[in-house]
Amino acid sequence: MAIFGKRLRVVGHRAVLGSQRGIEASGGRQRRQFHRRCTAKREINLRRPAQLRPKPQEKGRYQGDQKETGQQRDKRQSGSSLARVALHLYARAMRILVTGGAGFIGSHLAEKLLVAGHDVSILDDFNDFYDPQIKHANIATIEDQIAVHHVDLRDSGAVRTLFHHEKFDAIAHLAARAGVRPSIQQPQLYYDTNVGGTLHLLQAACSIGVERFIFASSSSVYGVSKTVPFSEELHLTQTISPYAATKVAGEFLCSTYSHLYQLRVVALRFFTVYGPRQRPDLAIHQFTRRIHSGEAIDQYGDGTTRRDYTYIDDIIQGVMASLHYKGRLFDIFNLGENETIQLKDLIAAIEAAVGRKAKINRLPEQAGDMPLTCADISKARKLLGYNPATSLNEGLPKFVEWLLRGESPRAKPRDPITKP
Repeated sequence: MAIFGKRLRVVGHRAVLGSQRGIEASGGRQRRQFHRRCTAKREINLRRPAQLRPKPQEKGRYQGDQKETGQQRDKRQSGSSLARVALHLYARAMRILVTGGAGFIGSHLAEKLLVAGHDVSILDDFNDFYDPQIKHANIATIEDQIAVHHVDLRDSGAVRTLFHHEKFDAIAHLAARAGVRPSIQQPQLYYDTNVGGTLHLLQAACSIGVERFIFASSSSVYGVSKTVPFSEELHLTQTISPYAATKVAGEFLCSTYSHLYQLRVVALRFFTVYGPRQRPDLAIHQFTRRIHSGEAIDQYGDGTTRRDYTYIDDIIQGVMASLHYKGRLFDIFNLGENETIQLKDLIAAIEAAVGRKAKINRLPEQAGDMPLTCADISKARKLLGYNPATSLNEGLPKFVEWLLRGESPRAKPRDPITKP
């Protein structure tokens, strides 16, 4: 966020101005001192729990040496139970950095992490791929509860400085230049951001001993695989867009740094995520907005391409589970619904939800678009407890209701439709 050309960062319940590249840790000295105190307490909680246990009551402590009544006992046990629960939650709390935290998936994750009791910071460069005000709106309700770092991951110096001043237990790396078609037009930008930015983040994470790293990958890494559904065990031989190639490269970088520095990494391959706050360039968002307003939509191909659409709540459930995964040091999981729908049927479903017929411009297929995506989620079910609960029949009306309530600021995306 900027005021008269200067950066605005949120610190607790205050907003402060910083220099263009200054990313002094939000909260300054007091925050660092508080963190040291918290860290010290956490070490006591985990390593020397006996220090926090109450001493046993001596005989005769109750007034008149009377026996403890049932009501007193229940009250004491209730208080002890609450204390144990609070201590347990505190011991599990982590300081987590969410990159791309003001975006569609990132803002939902930040909210969920806060509810779970974690200390959350977000990193976002608020670029103009779509209206930055949409991102500011995404985090408006939690802005006073998080630290917001306005950093471009391509700037390795800025990333290092952030990690010099802030210490994190885990990183959820969701930030990326997204979209298949624009990646064909700007491959260097996608390489610099998605590959170079991931490298800068991994280097910084390992330099301060981050314990866990979650990497947001994509179903696009499977290319035109003939084996359906897509399994994590498939050997990836070819991608069909620069965007997909950057995601494969990101996975390999994560694997390498996990091996070299014993960093626990989970790579999550997202399958076309939709729901409230979805980016305006994505198909469901754009189709719904245009059909409702009476504008024509662009349909590329004959409408027989198929997608596995995943509701945002299901994706967040999978990401949260990955933060506690204790299996292989580096692992990969698909997060999808394991169900597909043809493009023409998706358009019909949106028509039914909106109550209007679509005006369709039928255009040739676009380079880089995958003909089919379908996730094999058996591994995620078994090892993460992943359990998608919202089918497209349930999730689509929820999205349409959100959009038509006017919660999504009107913005014209640069790319007509993006399919991850």
